Amino acid sequence: MKLVRYGAYLALNQNQEKLDLNILAMAFEKSVRADKPDKNNPFITDKFEIETVYSPTVNLEVDATNKRLKSKSKPLKAAQILRNS
Repeated sequence: MKLVRYGAYLALNQNQEKLDLNILAMAFEKSVRADKPDKNNPFITDKFEIETVYSPTVNLEVDATNKRLKSKSKPLKAAQILRNS
């Protein structure tokens, strides 16, 4: 969040409408590098690796309905009302 906040501050001061890589690189140098001097700036490096991310398969089929949407009591029939009178 510190990076995004400072990047937004820099972009506003430079009359830019969005955060680009140059703004994020400057924000990283000013905000993150101050706390972690040994960390590489990911916005100016050409050395990166693309990793394949495997996500587990998710069953999106729904077999049940939401019970909160159903009425908890059934409407009374005329015979039931007459018996209770």
